[in-house]
Amino acid sequence: MTTHSRSVPPTSESSGKASEKLDIIKCPVKNHTDLIVEYLCKDHDSTGCVKCFLEKHRHCKEVCAIADIVEGSRRNSDEESLSKIKHLIRWADGLIKHEETHRESGVRSKIVFDRTVEDIKEQIIKAANSLK
Repeated sequence: MTTHSRSVPPTSESSGKASEKLDIIKCPVKNHTDLIVEYLCKDHDSTGCVKCFLEKHRHCKEVCAIADIVEGSRRNSDEESLSKIKHLIRWADGLIKHEETHRESGVRSKIVFDRTVEDIKEQIIKAANSLK
């Protein structure tokens, strides 16, 4: 069997993009052009309409409705996106906690630094006074 995944070029009767899209999903098999491509046979890596699959693929093990594949893909994509968003929220929460912790320790460090500078300054002044 030939692969039915090729698209049928729009007919001269087609008008507008909607008609062209419908022509693209029509079954390319001669006697089936009034039907649309709905199934994928993974055993033969081909697509086709209901008649194609009843006639030539009814004994195949991996036949899937394209609509199911698309829906599953959307669902997986939504779940992946939600998982990534949750991960980013946890990461952002961690950053906020880290920032709060280090801001507090930064304030304490500045106080200690300022005191140390004052102490050193006093010691330099005392040393300078003792040299006079």
